[in-house]
Amino acid sequence: MATRTLETSPWRYYWGAWVAMGLFMATMDLPYLAWWQAVLVNQIQYLAWGGLGLCVLKLLRKRPLAGAMPLGRRIRNWLLHLVASAAATCTVLFVTLVALRTLEGRPLAGFFPSFRSYLLSFFHYTLFTYWAVVGAHEALELQRQGKDRDLRASQLETRLREAQLQALRMQLQPHFLFNTLNAVTALIRHDPPAAEAMLVRLGDLLRLALEDSRGLVVDLDRELTVLQKYLEIQEIRFKGRLAWRIDLDPPSLRTAQVPALILQPLVENALKHGLSGLVGGGQITIRATAQGGQLCLEVEDDGVGLGTDPFREGVGLANTRATLESLYGSHQRFELLPRPQGGALARAFLPLAVPEAL
Repeated sequence: MATRTLETSPWRYYWGAWVAMGLFMATMDLPYLAWWQAVLVNQIQYLAWGGLGLCVLKLLRKRPLAGAMPLGRRIRNWLLHLVASAAATCTVLFVTLVALRTLEGRPLAGFFPSFRSYLLSFFHYTLFTYWAVVGAHEALELQRQGKDRDLRASQLETRLREAQLQALRMQLQPHFLFNTLNAVTALIRHDPPAAEAMLVRLGDLLRLALEDSRGLVVDLDRELTVLQKYLEIQEIRFKGRLAWRIDLDPPSLRTAQVPALILQPLVENALKHGLSGLVGGGQITIRATAQGGQLCLEVEDDGVGLGTDPFREGVGLANTRATLESLYGSHQRFELLPRPQGGALARAFLPLAVPEAL
């Protein structure tokens, strides 16, 4: 039932517009005709225009006046519509005069001399209706084409952004994989059981990563699951020198949407530059909080810190910045800060998107 209403409503608007135009124009004839004659004559005239208007619209689809086309075709189309507008105007005025004379009870004898006079009096006035139909059609067509162009541009922009993000992920995943395989290689000779355990966990991690390979954003809970597998691998590598914890405030943030693999390079950076050089190892804390309508993700370590020399970002951090900028534009912020008590803090702010309000 709803489908039928949607399909018929444009025609209701179309014919309703012609009826409304006929009623409006009837008010101009009230000083000269009885009200019912004025209404009936004008309804006949503008309903006739409604029927001819369908032919005009069909002709415009086949012979458009706007848009890109050769000059010769454009001239032919304009000439065709000039002839069609004159023919349609004559037809409508003929029908109108017949209706008017019939309502007034006048005989049709001597009709054509009267029609000639009627035509000369109202031709230019009535001709405007044809071109009003043409103008309305062309305006709506230009609007539709503009919306189509905007939609195509938006779709192209979305595809480009997705391609950029996929390229970033393709850059990040081999980077992470090579680093992990290097750690496995270092353990194979002097600690085969640890190397075997690391390979098992690496398989689990890669399985999760492949399951999410098409998604640009994932639930924070899914991202933390992948991160935990990564940290379990690093626990084997650090041999008891690595402690880590995850804090969520509130816990419902697990449903928040985040870029896939956004936390792993931050943790990898903390391990590589903060903790790997410490004999006693250290701790990494991953936090997620809601702050002023934004999601704040933090990776904090108590390692050696950033030092006094200028810090050079590697593939992981550069990839993180590029991913955030591509997905959120100016609605995000990423920063890497030293901790006063030693260590470093990587912090990212991004729009908070959750299924339900916190």
